[in-house]
Amino acid sequence: MSNKIEEISKLLPKFKFKNKGQVYFHEVDIFKVVHNLKYLFWTENARVSYCNHLGIGVVPSSADNVDFSVLLAHSSVTYFSPAHFLDKYIVYTRVKTLGNSSMEFEHVVTLDNDDILLVNNAIEVYVDLDKKPMTIPNSIRNKIIEFEKEDVILKNGTL
Repeated sequence: MSNKIEEISKLLPKFKFKNKGQVYFHEVDIFKVVHNLKYLFWTENARVSYCNHLGIGVVPSSADNVDFSVLLAHSSVTYFSPAHFLDKYIVYTRVKTLGNSSMEFEHVVTLDNDDILLVNNAIEVYVDLDKKPMTIPNSIRNKIIEFEKEDVILKNGTL
């Protein structure tokens, strides 16, 4: 994703999922802005909410016959502007790229007035119970493709 705010703003319609929140006192540091690590909690929560919204389990569960988990392999953040105590924000979330065993999540965090705070790209890898990469099940892959439509990039021609 671009580092230019104008280009990022134009991409927001591609994001079909969003979480809303408000900055709490414990998220603000001595400089009266949200501590940079807290944004990663927001985007992680957004990824989990995204998966829940699509009916995708993200932790091993014998009750659901889920024999895999999802691990964060990479995360990068480009910051543009800080948030402050009591600000309301939106975390826009999408799966940008879907590979054989990984998916790249893209997040744009804005204030509720659409000022862009940051962009986060995170790569999640599906692993088996031994923490070895495994192919994303077709049932999960199909849910993502159906939700994201033409906006998801299929890496290596995967389907």
